[in-house]
Amino acid sequence: MVKQELSDTAGGNLDLLPRGVKPELDWPAVQELVQRLGRICRAQIGDADAIVGISRGGWIPARLLAEHLGIKRLYSMGLQYSDSKRTTLETYQFPHIENSRVILIEDATESGRALDYGRKVLEPKNNFVLTASLLVKKGGPFPSQAFCDEVDVVPRFPWEI
Repeated sequence: MVKQELSDTAGGNLDLLPRGVKPELDWPAVQELVQRLGRICRAQIGDADAIVGISRGGWIPARLLAEHLGIKRLYSMGLQYSDSKRTTLETYQFPHIENSRVILIEDATESGRALDYGRKVLEPKNNFVLTASLLVKKGGPFPSQAFCDEVDVVPRFPWEI
């Protein structure tokens, strides 16, 4: 099912793509994923109070999801790896949110470390945090709690150059 959906969106069969070429999603495919994710998030968290997009991949999905769910409180969380091996994350910008139901979102989750770290930043402020992403790479150590599909290869999103 995932391969079929992504292959239709990418304009061909994912199995036939040359090695190293990432499939691409177009805006209609992203909109469908956002609508599906919205239903999944609402079923898991109810009416969220806020959405936090992890920089940079989560910004556009956060904005689209906020619009879809009618959520006015939209924030950004800046995370970056502080080492060359990409194992240690640090926060360079975080929202001051307390006592809220929060959806923390990325476009795609590969390792899931950023979402896990972001959740740990927000939860001590008495927030209930639901981690979400449009897609999850199979086998990641910290998958999102809410996502649309698992994929072998994370596709290129329309906002990526």
